[in-house]
Amino acid sequence: MTSFIIRKRSEIVDLHHPLTIIATHQTIASALDSLPLADDMRKTAEHLWKTEPPKGGSIYPLAGDDVVRLSCIVLEDTKSRHMPRVNVFQLQKNLKSDYFAENNVQFIIFLESDDCDAYASVVAEIVRACPEFSRKTDHKSPDQIEIIVAGNLNGNDMLRLQGIADTVSMVSRLVDTPTLEMGTDDMMKMVVAQATKLGLSIEIIDGEDLKKRGFGGLYHVGKSGVTQPKMVILGYHADNPKLNIALVGKGIVYDTGGLCLKPKDHMTTMKSDMAGAASVFGAIRMAALTRIDCDVTAILCLAENGIGPNALRPDDIIQLYSGMTVEINNTDAEGRLVLADGVAYASRHLKPDIIIDMATLTGAQLLTTGKRHAGILSSDEDLEKLIFEAGRACGEPVFPLLYAPEILFTEFKSELADMKNSCKDRMNAQTSCAGHFVEKHLSKDWHGKFCHIDIAGPSWKDERATGYGVLLLNTVLRALTALPR
Repeated sequence: MTSFIIRKRSEIVDLHHPLTIIATHQTIASALDSLPLADDMRKTAEHLWKTEPPKGGSIYPLAGDDVVRLSCIVLEDTKSRHMPRVNVFQLQKNLKSDYFAENNVQFIIFLESDDCDAYASVVAEIVRACPEFSRKTDHKSPDQIEIIVAGNLNGNDMLRLQGIADTVSMVSRLVDTPTLEMGTDDMMKMVVAQATKLGLSIEIIDGEDLKKRGFGGLYHVGKSGVTQPKMVILGYHADNPKLNIALVGKGIVYDTGGLCLKPKDHMTTMKSDMAGAASVFGAIRMAALTRIDCDVTAILCLAENGIGPNALRPDDIIQLYSGMTVEINNTDAEGRLVLADGVAYASRHLKPDIIIDMATLTGAQLLTTGKRHAGILSSDEDLEKLIFEAGRACGEPVFPLLYAPEILFTEFKSELADMKNSCKDRMNAQTSCAGHFVEKHLSKDWHGKFCHIDIAGPSWKDERATGYGVLLLNTVLRALTALPR
C-alpha cells in the first residue's frame, strides 16, 4: 500500500524525488524563488515564463536529470460562484499515472492563503489520482507519496490533512473493491476493526434481528443477498459536544436492481452503490482522529440488492421502521428504503440536532446537478447554505435540489399502502422526490434539521471511486461546530 506523508514546507529535507509544484498564477513565481533549485533549473523556469506565460491547468516540465525531475501544474482561476474556490478539477485532468511511476514522489502545494480547507481540497485530489486497488498481476504502487504544504498551518491543520489523505484513500479503495471481496460481512468486519482502534461505540443489528426489530426496508432489500443485511451503528463522543449529529449512509454492496433487473450496461460499477456508507464511515473516522467538538453517530445501512426465490417483489407491501407501509413498484428503488430505516432510527432514538444522509441514490442526480456536484435537499435553508459553502471551500461541491414536498410527494400515491417507493412520473424532479421519500420517514416528534445528499455522480470517475463525501462531511461538521450557540 502507498503511504501518504503530509509535511510542512519547513520540513523539506531534500529534493531527491520527482517533484511536482502545484500553484496558482499568483503564487508560481514565489514558489520557484523559494525552492532550492539548481541554477540550470531556475534558468529553464525563468525562460519558460518569459516565452510562454502559464496557462491554467497546464503541465510544465521544467527540468530533469538523474537527481531531480521537476514539473509544475498551474491551477486555473475559479470564475464561477458554483465551482470550488480552488479549481481542483484541473488536477483531475492533469495528474496521470506516469506521475506515480516512481517509488517515492513529491508534491509541493503553494496557494494564496493559509486556509486549511483549500489545502485539503488539493491533497484529496492528489490522493484520488493514485488509486490503490488493483488485481492486475503487474500492478505496482509507489511506496510513498510526500505532499508538502507551503502554507502556515498549525498542528491541528496538519493532523487534519494527514487524516484526509489516509481516509480518502481508504474509502476509495473500499468502494473500488468488488463485492466478491467486499460483501456485507466483509465491510462490517473492516468497519468494526477500524472503529475498535478509534475507540468508537459499536452496535450491529443483522439478519432476522432486523425483521424482528421492525427494520422492514433494510431487511427486505437485503434478504436475498449472498450475505445478510446489517445496520452498523458507530458512535463518537466528544469531550465537550456542541452538537449531536447523525450521519446515515446507503451501503448497497451490490445493486442488481433486484427482480426489476438492471440492463447489463447499467449494472456494471454497481459495486460502488455503497459509496454513501463508505464516506459516512470516513467522516466519523475523521471526527475521531481530529477530536471534533460534536457527538457523531454513523448509521451504515448495508445490504446486497440481489435476486432469488425470496427476493423482494413488485406489488409487495412492507412496513418500514417509521411504521409506514410501502407498496413496492420498483425493486431498483431500494436505496431509499434502507435510508428510510436509518433516518427513522436516528430521529426516534438519537434525537440529534441534525441528520444528514449520503447516498448514491439516483442516476437522475447526474442530469440534475452534474458529475462533479452532489445534489442536496434540505428542510432548512441555513443548513443548505452552510453545506453549499462547505462544498466550495473543500473542493467537493454541491448544488441545491428543488425542495417542494407539497407537490412532489404525490408521485408516491398508493391505493393500497401509505406510499409507493418509486415515482409515477420520472420526469417530475425525481431526484428531489427520492430525497422527500427518505425525509417522510423521520419521526414526527423530531424537530431537528435534515439534509439529504445524493452523490451518484461525484462518487465515481473513469471507472474509479473518488472517495467523495469524506472531505465534504468533515468540512460541514467543522463549520457547524464553529457556529455561535
